[in-house]
Amino acid sequence: MEFLNCYEGFQEVYNDKLSNKELQDVWYRFMERHEYVRRLCIDDYKKQGFDWTKVAFDRVFNYDKDFVSKMNDTSELLERIIISMQDKLNDFFKLSREDTMIIIYHGLGNAAGWVTAFMGRPAIYLGLEKIVELGWSDQKKLEDLVSHEYGHLVHMEIRGPLAPYFDFKRKMIFRMYTEGVATYCESIFNGRETSTPIWYNKCLQHELELKTEFLKRLKTESSDCEDFFGDWNPVLGINEAGYFLGLEFTKRLISRMSLIEVMKLDYDSIELEFMDYMSNRIDEGE
Repeated sequence: MEFLNCYEGFQEVYNDKLSNKELQDVWYRFMERHEYVRRLCIDDYKKQGFDWTKVAFDRVFNYDKDFVSKMNDTSELLERIIISMQDKLNDFFKLSREDTMIIIYHGLGNAAGWVTAFMGRPAIYLGLEKIVELGWSDQKKLEDLVSHEYGHLVHMEIRGPLAPYFDFKRKMIFRMYTEGVATYCESIFNGRETSTPIWYNKCLQHELELKTEFLKRLKTESSDCEDFFGDWNPVLGINEAGYFLGLEFTKRLISRMSLIEVMKLDYDSIELEFMDYMSNRIDEGE
């Protein structure tokens, strides 16, 4: 793996006297040196129908110098973690991706981590501003985050190119499955049970209600299904509840097959297994 730190130098142009709008302009000019990454962040919002400038003004560029200090520390820690993790990741998956890029950057609150391309190469993007906002700056959470995104990358490699699902039900179930597999991959180092025990235990206590709520939204094809995969609109007061359901679904599959077999499941099998997991009550052996 090779990494590129697009955040280096930002602390030199930051000024805690700047307004939200001025700081947004500073970010835009700073990221000219990494135009590919800047365009990716902006286009992410445009594709979802959002005005990126409004989202950035309201949700991103309202931080202070303490927040910037945390981004600085997180950037340095991530570099050390990435270097130390490579061999263990490759050993776990029995797959080495020498062409993989890891991009550390200050984005627009797009995601703490995501997988896409960087100038034609497979890449993991790690957004410092989102990581700090979510409180994921300690070593355990960062190791899990990198493992999660690397899991996505390996999953894509094993399954091959995926055709997009335009059917609402298929799209949502497949997303729950892929996020579940990636969240399971966090156990390479720690796992959510260890790195975020309060979140995990709260999800566990409300598993039945979360299942019921997701199935209700799935049946009505509600766009609110997306709330299960983010932190803007918590479900039952829980952020990223879909990652928990996906994790528990994956653990159920892993009890009967290998991780590679889970990663290669065809869609019909995924849907069948998923609906069986979702329809079973916790007090019936879940």
